[in-house]
Amino acid sequence: MKNSYTHVSCALHSELELMIMHGETLELSLAEDSGLQKLLIKPRDIVIRKDKGEYLLGVGENDKIYEIRLDHIIKYHKKTHSDEKS
Repeated sequence: MKNSYTHVSCALHSELELMIMHGETLELSLAEDSGLQKLLIKPRDIVIRKDKGEYLLGVGENDKIYEIRLDHIIKYHKKTHSDEKS
C-alpha cells in the first residue's frame, strides 16, 4: 500500500462529516495490503495526523476502535434499518 497520502475530495470529506453528525453507520470497502477489506463502523471524527494524512475514527463491532486513512476508502454507503433486516 502506498505510504504517501493522496488528498480526498472535499465532497467526500463533507459527506463523512455529515454522517458523523447524524450518527450514521457506514459500510466501508478499503484498499489494504492484504486486499479488499470491508468494515461496518459508526464514524466519530476525522483527524489529521503528523504524516499529514486524514483519518476517519470510528467504532466497530465489539467496540473496536478504527483509524482509517481516508485515501484507503474505495467506496462506502450508509447502512439503513432496511439493510439490517435483509
